[in-house]
Amino acid sequence: MRLFASIRPPEEVREHLVTALRPIRDDNGPLLRWTDPDQWHLTVAFYGERPDGSVDELAEHIAAAVATTPTPPELDLHLRGAGSFSGRTLWIGVGGDVAPLRHLMAACAHDPFAADDDPDPDDPSAVLSGGSGSRRSGSRGSRADDQTERRRAHLTVARLRAREQGGRRDDRRSHRRSAWAGDRRRGRFGDRAGRDLARPARHDGATLLHDVVHALSVYAGPTWSATEIELVSSRLGEGRSGGPLHETVATIPFAPGR
Repeated sequence: MRLFASIRPPEEVREHLVTALRPIRDDNGPLLRWTDPDQWHLTVAFYGERPDGSVDELAEHIAAAVATTPTPPELDLHLRGAGSFSGRTLWIGVGGDVAPLRHLMAACAHDPFAADDDPDPDDPSAVLSGGSGSRRSGSRGSRADDQTERRRAHLTVARLRAREQGGRRDDRRSHRRSAWAGDRRRGRFGDRAGRDLARPARHDGATLLHDVVHALSVYAGPTWSATEIELVSSRLGEGRSGGPLHETVATIPFAPGR
């Protein structure tokens, strides 16, 4: 059983983000694999594969973390800004009561049996072995930096399709807009170096994500009050369109009696 702790934004917050992402999805939909808005969440802690009997133990661990962390009964949060992990995963950031949220995330993750790293719970490339997380990536330094970055509160909305991750020459239709824009800037048939601007440029997935992140840097969603953490099981490939299927197996309120 693959388990993680999360905070789920309410429907109106998710709908606001869906509306903001729609133009980007219309322009780049074939290049990005979009996650299901019904499954959107802020990962508080990722526990990886656990025995079926681990739910009660982890729920108690989260409850103890909530009780011992100076967390108010409600966290006022909103989605804001964007970024990418490893040049292939698009995420939306979090604003508001981020300091107490950060302390809560650290306390919930402080588990001797949890993964040492913090991979995306819905990323099938996250490989767990012997209770420690590992990711097939580049150098040790870049991997460590990436995992440190992943520990910030975020909501994953899209990933580059595998064929885009290394860069490829895309079709003319995908690049028609940028090619015509280049023609208008430098002349109809080419620039001073003799390059044919009507010919599609080489597309690099990291460049695409950089542009999308820049476009979303000013995004700010509505504020909501988070009052609980959900312990969630994730079954990869069993959800809609081959995505993960999430099931809440325990709910831990910030304030007792809620």
